[in-house]
Amino acid sequence: MTKSEILDQFRHLATPPDPRFTDLVERCDEPELCNRRNFTGHLTASGVIVRLPQREVLLLRHRALGKWLAPGGHVEAGDASPAAAALREIAEETGIAPDELIPVNVVDGVQYCAEVSSHHIPRNEARGEEEHMHHDFRFLFVYNGHGPVMTDARESAGYKWVSLDDDYIHSEILCIGNVDALLASAVAVR
Repeated sequence: MTKSEILDQFRHLATPPDPRFTDLVERCDEPELCNRRNFTGHLTASGVIVRLPQREVLLLRHRALGKWLAPGGHVEAGDASPAAAALREIAEETGIAPDELIPVNVVDGVQYCAEVSSHHIPRNEARGEEEHMHHDFRFLFVYNGHGPVMTDARESAGYKWVSLDDDYIHSEILCIGNVDALLASAVAVR
């Protein structure tokens, strides 16, 4: 994944990314951006998975942070794109395969993130990690699978489906206002 591919993700955002993120991309090379030991900040990718027609979002109880979050994690240097990192993390954390997901916000065959969230991660003494910033590419998917969600017990303490209209979803998981329009366009293309 190149810097230009990272910067290209910004083209379809309703809200510009945090200036700390754009500064990090300009200052660091690709390996540094994906290095979880880079405590200035590094890249993560998550998948906001919506189950229709219920309009529910899949959340996992993150063990280390003690919060309900969308499946996701660190972008690795070998990931072909931020979207590929999100799909890898979804599969690792939930057992949901890419063919069970309809990508949302696809333009000319490329999936663009719905938003970028830059957020503080507290110090984790057990992992030897200083406090730092995660710059999270948040991709939106429609779930079209039928199998059970299988969480990784080392990372998650369970899962739940939460209404897309829940205040927590809008304040912590996906803070954009055009979710329904994006979902409708993805389902219409199918």
